[in-house]
Amino acid sequence: MLTNQVLTVVFTVIARHIDPDVSPEAIQLFSFVSAMLAGFWVQADAKQAFLNAQKDGYIVLRLTPEPSVVVKENCPKRWLVQLYLELNPSLVRH
Repeated sequence: MLTNQVLTVVFTVIARHIDPDVSPEAIQLFSFVSAMLAGFWVQADAKQAFLNAQKDGYIVLRLTPEPSVVVKENCPKRWLVQLYLELNPSLVRH
């Protein structure tokens, strides 16, 4: 994730400016934590986008020939809704 790499570089530069002997473990820990937080943030945004799309009628359930979910082209944050559906495939089957 590019965001994580940028944050890690910025953190490293600032940390080394304050303490040139900052341990690589501290930098790795920051990188890990920031990647986890970014992942949770994207998942939360995707869930909210899905719930909003569902509430506003941008999601269509098609039952033939087999169940599928279609996200309308004009759906705001469509890519997040599709990501949420990919992360939760059981929603497509219901």
